[in-house]
Amino acid sequence: MNILYVCSWFPSEKYPSNGLYFYEQITAIAKCVDNVFVVYPNFISFSPLDFIKYKTNRLSIVEKKEDNITFYGFPKIHFKRTLFFYLYLERIYNKIRSKGFDIDIIHAHSILFAGYEAARLAEKKNIPLIVTEHHSRFIVNGINKNDLPYIEYTVKIAKRIISVGNRLNNTFTNYFGKKDKFVVIPNFIKSFSDLGSVDQETDFKNSSANRKGYYFCSVGNLRKIKGYDILLKAFYKAFKDNDEVFLRIAGSGPLKKELEQLSQELSLTQKIEFLGSLKKYQVYKLLENSDCFVSSSLFETFGVSIIEALSSGLPVIATRCGGPEDTIDETNGILVPPNDVEQLSKALLWIYQNHNAFDREQIKRNAMANFGEKTIVAKLVDLYIHTLEL
Repeated sequence: MNILYVCSWFPSEKYPSNGLYFYEQITAIAKCVDNVFVVYPNFISFSPLDFIKYKTNRLSIVEKKEDNITFYGFPKIHFKRTLFFYLYLERIYNKIRSKGFDIDIIHAHSILFAGYEAARLAEKKNIPLIVTEHHSRFIVNGINKNDLPYIEYTVKIAKRIISVGNRLNNTFTNYFGKKDKFVVIPNFIKSFSDLGSVDQETDFKNSSANRKGYYFCSVGNLRKIKGYDILLKAFYKAFKDNDEVFLRIAGSGPLKKELEQLSQELSLTQKIEFLGSLKKYQVYKLLENSDCFVSSSLFETFGVSIIEALSSGLPVIATRCGGPEDTIDETNGILVPPNDVEQLSKALLWIYQNHNAFDREQIKRNAMANFGEKTIVAKLVDLYIHTLEL
């Protein structure tokens, strides 16, 4: 089986975490099929410094190979739609065909706009198309009328539309019907052991072997949609008089200075630590050295960081915001309303006071059984096979 993946965004030297999950899923699938080809946009900056610093920042197709995977990055300038996306896609497809490879399935990540452009190619070349949607925009804003023609065409051409969570799937089925065309397959997570050797210098203050106090942690982009201002206020309300409870936040983003300022205003600088962006193995080290994970998001389609926390055996406090409801229950955490300082504060305090209420080993086993790489890859491969039989 030969698969062509078409991605709306993808990791690059300048943006290494951009679409990292796409890369992880593709490399996992590649172990189960004959050949994989990946087409993705390289974001182009007109800064002279970027042209010098980043090798991938060039106005040409970049081709590289890893085992049975061939990657094709084409230049993208920052417009809403990717300029010349389809022209590059068809050019790369023809290059693949000229090397003697037939494409059995096209799998696009995100309808706007890789899914739409892949649908054009799939219809022209009569190749089955599967599209995975990850974006919370459809939960937050519904189906935008300006995007509707692209979405309708993609849904029409695709054999299957995968959503990573039930609420996102319901958004599509409520709008389009055609429930047999839509399916839920969540993202997968790797176990800590899958990451291989880690940097031994990577450590956090008070590692699990000798630390004192109770540590909450959170991982995410420092953006409004993640609700970190609510988390800081809730943490202050719950623990302003407790010097043995701490909060670590990993991630970067436009609200970093604003959140650091809020931490100062609440006199929490000795209790809250902003760690900045972390590599994957550093995130797992953070989870390993924490007691509870907190997600204060206003909207989520799935929440990979939540599953990563569960796979590390951490109980989770999360908001009912679209994705966490599929994974969090009384056996592994607490759900609270989004944008609610009072309820989040109560949940933080309850978890701290009842830290032995959860079986961390059972949390870890359940997470890996439901969201482990082998489980999700098997579902995707089964879907490919079934699609080819249609």
